[in-house]
Amino acid sequence: EFIEILREQLNSFKCIYCKRQFPDWDVLKSHMRKKKHFRLHSEDQQYDRFYIVNHVEGTNWREQHMSDRDSDIDAERNMLDDWDEWTQDAPECVSLCLFCDVSFPSAPQCLEHMTHHHRFDLPQIIASMKLDDYQVIKLINFIRIKKSAHTSEFGPDCVFPLTVELLDDDKLLTPHSPEDGLLMHDYSASE
Repeated sequence: EFIEILREQLNSFKCIYCKRQFPDWDVLKSHMRKKKHFRLHSEDQQYDRFYIVNHVEGTNWREQHMSDRDSDIDAERNMLDDWDEWTQDAPECVSLCLFCDVSFPSAPQCLEHMTHHHRFDLPQIIASMKLDDYQVIKLINFIRIKKSAHTSEFGPDCVFPLTVELLDDDKLLTPHSPEDGLLMHDYSASE
């Protein structure tokens, strides 16, 4: 009987959720797809007799639906609270210049410093060399390793000429500095 009611409504081009009448089957399908009306409306009491939960003594599917919805809302709130706690505890990653010992609270400030003081535009170099994320990590670690091995004045001229072949070693994926803000920066957003 339930199936027959649904079939009758659909054959008369009536939405099973909102009960709107449509001129033909294609328009009805399009409406149901766009509005996501693939289910019965919870306020439509015409179908209450078909819900098994209503036949169990002392229960009603509407009350059950409301309590399920309330528990889903509570779970979502708890998840958001957990996320807030997690993001609040996240340590600040300091960004150390690749060429001198100046550190910055953010990668963009460090990048600006390197561009102005060392004439080394890292985002531009990444773009011109068409480096992927792994190659960017390798490049930053490569420069940091070069700097630590260098005893005298270290600058961008000590790194050039840069080639993609220099970045073939997978050992360069291991961070030279564990909390390196430059490694965690999104360079695709800088383009």
